[in-house]
Amino acid sequence: MKRKSFTRSAFFNRRMLLGFSLLLGLGGMALALFAFGAGPKRTFSSSAAGAAGPIFKGSGETIQAPSQAAAAAATAAYRGPHNDTRPVHPIRTIPLRQMKAIPPALAPARFEWEPPRTKPPTDASKARGTGQTFHGSPLSAPAATGLVFNGIGTTLGGFVPVNNTPDVNGRVGAKQYVQWNNTSFAVFNKTTGQLLYGPAAGNTLFQSLGGDCATHNDGDPVVSYDILSGRWVISQFAVGGSPDFSHQCVAVSATEDATGPWYTYDFVTDPVNFIDYPKTGMWPDAYYMTGRVFAPNNDFVAGRVFAFERDKMLQGLPARQLQKDLKRYGNKPQDGMIPSDLDSLTPPPAGAAAFVIAPDPATTNKIDSARVKVTWGPNPTITLIETQIPASWDSAPCVNDTAAQDHRDCVPQPAPATPADYLDNLDFRFMYRFAYRNFGGNPAQ
Repeated sequence: MKRKSFTRSAFFNRRMLLGFSLLLGLGGMALALFAFGAGPKRTFSSSAAGAAGPIFKGSGETIQAPSQAAAAAATAAYRGPHNDTRPVHPIRTIPLRQMKAIPPALAPARFEWEPPRTKPPTDASKARGTGQTFHGSPLSAPAATGLVFNGIGTTLGGFVPVNNTPDVNGRVGAKQYVQWNNTSFAVFNKTTGQLLYGPAAGNTLFQSLGGDCATHNDGDPVVSYDILSGRWVISQFAVGGSPDFSHQCVAVSATEDATGPWYTYDFVTDPVNFIDYPKTGMWPDAYYMTGRVFAPNNDFVAGRVFAFERDKMLQGLPARQLQKDLKRYGNKPQDGMIPSDLDSLTPPPAGAAAFVIAPDPATTNKIDSARVKVTWGPNPTITLIETQIPASWDSAPCVNDTAAQDHRDCVPQPAPATPADYLDNLDFRFMYRFAYRNFGGNPAQ
C-alpha cells in the first residue's frame, strides 16, 4: 500500500529500457515515477479518543477503526487463514481493446491504510560487508540494446502520477509487454513499442465483475505471465470491502493477447484482516501468492501463502483458493516472502512443490524456506515443509528516517525532491520476482 501524495513537488522519471536476451527473450525495466499528483483526495486522521487506529475516508465511504479494546480482542482472537473452499465464479469480459478505459486520474480514491513498517532484526550475528558502501561506476549499467520506448509515466498521454511509490512492475509475453504502475496499467507491442491499450485505471478490467473489485482501485498490483500456457495473470487487491475486508482481484487472459477477453475473479482473502503486499508466482499445480496479514489494530500477525486453482482459471471455470500461515521464528511472523515463478518452458519435475523464501525475521544469518504443495480434488489440501537456510543478509541504514513519514523516507532522491519525498528502503524483504528454472537433477533446485 502506498501513500497518496500531498504535493507535486517532485518526481523522478526513468526511461524504460526493453531489451531481448538470447537466453530469456525477456527484458525490460519500466520507467519509475516518484510523484505527488492530482486526483481524488481523501482524509486520514486519528480516530476519536480511545480508538486504536485511523478513520479512512474515500470513494464515498467512511471506515472507522475499532476501539482499542475491540482491536486488541480481534488480534487476540486471530484464528488463522480464511479457508473457504467454495468455488469462486468468474466473469468473462469483452476484449480489453473494446473496453472504455477509466482514466487513472478519475479512478476511485485508494483506500489509505499503510501498515506500520516492520522492524528488521538487530541480532549480534548481523552480517558485515554485505551492504554496498561506495558508488558504482556510471558505466556499470548495461548498454541499451534492442528496442527502447517509454512506459507508463508523465511522457505517456493520459497518465497522471497519483501515488508514491509507484510499485513499477511488468512482464514480457510472447508478443506484448504489460506494465502496471500501482493504479494504472497499459499494454504495449513488444517488438515495436506501440501502445496498444491504456494507460487505464486498474479496475477498468474488473467493471463487468462488479462488487469491490469494480469500485476499488487500491493497487499493489502484480503482472505475471504463465509461460506454460501463454496466458497473462494480473491482480490487485481491494481493501476495506464490505462485508468482507480483503479481496484479491485476479484476471487471467483467455488467450495470449492481453487486449483480448479475460476471466476475472474476486477472491476474498480475509473477511476481517488486511492482506498486504501480495506477490504472485506461476507453478503447474496452482497460482501461488504470498501476503502479510495485519489485524484490525495494525498488529502484524502472520505471513501467509495462498494458492489459486490454476487449471480451472485457465478455462474460465469456477475456481477455489487455499491458504496457510507460514511458521513464526523468534515469535515473529515471516515478512517479505516471495513465491517461486516459473521462468522457462521446462516445467519443474512432475509433482514438485513450489518454493517460498523470506529473510528470517529474527536473525540476519538465515533465510526461511518453505516447500508448498496443494491437492485440489474433492477435499483440497495445502501443506508446507518449512526449514531454514544458512545465509547472511544486512539491513541498510535509513538516511532521513523521520517519524513524520513513518520512517519510510530513507533513500535520497535528486532535486527538486526534498527529504519528505525520499523513498522507503525495503532491504529486509526479498524483491519480486523469485525466478525459477529447471536445469535438471532431482530434487528440483
